[in-house]
Amino acid sequence: MAYNQDWFAPANGPVEFGNKFGNKNDSQAVGSTGKSLVLPDGFELRGGVVRSKADLDPQEPLELPEIGENAIGKRIGRSPEVDPNTNKYTKSLAQAVSQPTQFPERLGVMFIPKQFDEEAFAKDPQAYLTTVEPGRIWQTKSPGPGVESLKRESLLYHEVVQGETVELRVRGVKNGVVTFHSFALGFFENQLTTMTVQADEQGLASVNFTAGGGTYGELDLLAASPLNSGQVNFVVNVSLPEVALNPRAISP
Repeated sequence: MAYNQDWFAPANGPVEFGNKFGNKNDSQAVGSTGKSLVLPDGFELRGGVVRSKADLDPQEPLELPEIGENAIGKRIGRSPEVDPNTNKYTKSLAQAVSQPTQFPERLGVMFIPKQFDEEAFAKDPQAYLTTVEPGRIWQTKSPGPGVESLKRESLLYHEVVQGETVELRVRGVKNGVVTFHSFALGFFENQLTTMTVQADEQGLASVNFTAGGGTYGELDLLAASPLNSGQVNFVVNVSLPEVALNPRAISP
C-alpha cells in the first residue's frame, strides 16, 4: 500500500527502475529480473520480496507473568489428546482430517456446510447430530414474520476453575437443532470444541462445557440454529486450580 501511494517518493523525484520505488540516496539491490531496485532505509530484499527490517530482526521472547515459581505458560497444562475412535463425533472429524478436500466443512468455522435439510434430519437425526461442522454457527434464519430468535437460558458469563464443567442452555424451536462452538479449547460431551444437539419439546437445548487442560482465561463460545434468527454468545472465564497457582501449598 505504501508503494502504491508513493510514500517513499522523495521531493526531488524517485529513481526509475521499471517501477517507481525509493530515494536516490538509498542503497540498491538486484532483483530477480537483473534490474537494480532502490530500497528505502529500513528495508531489505529477501527472497525477491522487499521486507521491513523490523519484520526480519529477531524478537525478544514474550515474558509471561510468573505464578508461583514457574511461568504461567508452563502451569496451564495442555489440551488432552483425543482418540479418533472415541465416539461418532470424533470419527467424523478423523475422517475429515484424512480426507480434507472431501470434508473441509468439518475442519473449522471458516468452511460453510451445506444448508440444513429438515426432511433429511427428520429421517435420520443422528446423521446430522454426530457430524461435526463448526461452520453451522453462521447458518441462521433471516429475521422476519414467524421467525423466532434464539434465546439464552443460562447466564452469559461463567467463572470456572480449570477442570470444572458448566452447563450452557438456549431456547429455540421445538425439537430443533442447535450448534455450540468454543473458539479457544475446552470441550463438550463429545470431547470436541463443536457439538450439535437437538432441543426438547420446549425448545430447550443444552450442552456441558468443560475447561480442560490447557484452557485458561476468557473464552468465547457461540450457539446458533438454522431454524432461528440470531446467535447466542457465552463467556467462560477459566482460572487455574490451586495446585497451579501455588504448587508449594499442596502437600506431596
